[in-house]
Amino acid sequence: MDLKKQIYFLIAFVIITIPTVAEETPQRNAYFGETHVHTSWSLDAFSIGNTLTTPADAYKYFKGEPIKHPLGYEVEIDTPLDWAGVTDHSEYAGVVQAANEPGSPGQ
Repeated sequence: MDLKKQIYFLIAFVIITIPTVAEETPQRNAYFGETHVHTSWSLDAFSIGNTLTTPADAYKYFKGEPIKHPLGYEVEIDTPLDWAGVTDHSEYAGVVQAANEPGSPGQ
């Protein structure tokens, strides 16, 4: 193959392959998240020791910001999540937390 044909072949190859390589495929992207998280506003989480974390704290954690662990130290994740949902129970939402706060109307 002479040099001219090689150049034409290379140009044709580049023209054909660049759109394929650069083409975005959003339906094939992987997203990572959390579907089921309870904070201290849910009775079950509060009863096993999660007495500090609010829904706002949970979203901070999902974004990669540090939050206070109930044992007193800070925790954070290395890679923020793409999506998340706090799924606290509607029954007694925040009631146990309020009842355990000194001076709260729930006492």
